[in-house]
Amino acid sequence: MMKTNSYLLSSSRLLKYAAIPLLPLFLQACASAPTTLSYYDFGAPTASTPLTCTLPAIHLPDITSPNSLDSNAMLYRLTYINDQQALTYANNRWSMSPAQLLTERIKAHLTDSGATLIDNGVNNANGMQLRLELVDFSQYFSDTTHSYSQLKLRASLIRKGTLLAQTTLQQQANANAPDAQAGAQAMRIATGALMNDVNIWLCKQPQ
Repeated sequence: MMKTNSYLLSSSRLLKYAAIPLLPLFLQACASAPTTLSYYDFGAPTASTPLTCTLPAIHLPDITSPNSLDSNAMLYRLTYINDQQALTYANNRWSMSPAQLLTERIKAHLTDSGATLIDNGVNNANGMQLRLELVDFSQYFSDTTHSYSQLKLRASLIRKGTLLAQTTLQQQANANAPDAQAGAQAMRIATGALMNDVNIWLCKQPQ
């Protein structure tokens, strides 16, 4: 009996110590694989609608945004659960912050539409400035399968420090799937529509 017990004890110790070198390999196997992130932008520029008026040269500073939008996170809200909670996609990002994306796209759009954009203080005799503030840039889910992307901007037209006009522009576009990729595509559509709204609004202002 004693000999058998000694043999069993030795065997259990052998198995115990033999397993120790395998522990790191086991933990490594259990660790999650590196996360692959997908990045989105607005894609290739689409044709711009020509301005229906002649605008003076305008200075367009970089678009500003609240702290909640000052990153490249892709935000969404589940309005059917809690519309006050902003959530972010775990594995999807914008290629840069929404304000940076919009600044690049709107500057290109206005130039292609026929507007003259100038640097502040450079040949800006009329002192005209267009300030854009990003208010919303999110995807909204009305249920588990339906969503839309919403873009909202506050626009201010200023001449030599005096506010001439101010408005809030908003566009929405339905997403064709309940995911980040469809949300990004819908945001591109909403952005295109809103840029045309900027053109229309500018042409309504006294020059």
